Amino acid sequence: TMDAGSVGCLCRIRNAIGVARTVMETTYHTLLVGDQATDFAIEQGFEEQSLAGPHSVQSYANWHKIPADKRPSYRKKDRTASENDVRVMYGHDTIGLVAINSAGHIACGTSTNGASHKIPGRV
Repeated sequence: TMDAGSVGCLCRIRNAIGVARTVMETTYHTLLVGDQATDFAIEQGFEEQSLAGPHSVQSYANWHKIPADKRPSYRKKDRTASENDVRVMYGHDTIGLVAINSAGHIACGTSTNGASHKIPGRV
């Protein structure tokens, strides 16, 4: 059908792919972002909740203990990859998924959510 739906900068909603599907199925839009994407999700019945778990809370606390010039960063530096280069430490930050059913229908999804230490506002 070539239908598409997506969300970016969604906050406090665990099921981002579900919200993206709802955008596709219930609107003529392709992409909703930011506070309005979160508002849309809540209006559609998705549960607003904290996404912080024990691991992420501890990771954030540990990050603040590292001197600023030694913290992992996605900002380009004027030097070669080093031990604090997140690409070396954590790899890439995007995953993709393609599925095809027995009737030949194809569905795809992509998530860039899992990047530790990402720059705020990054989509």
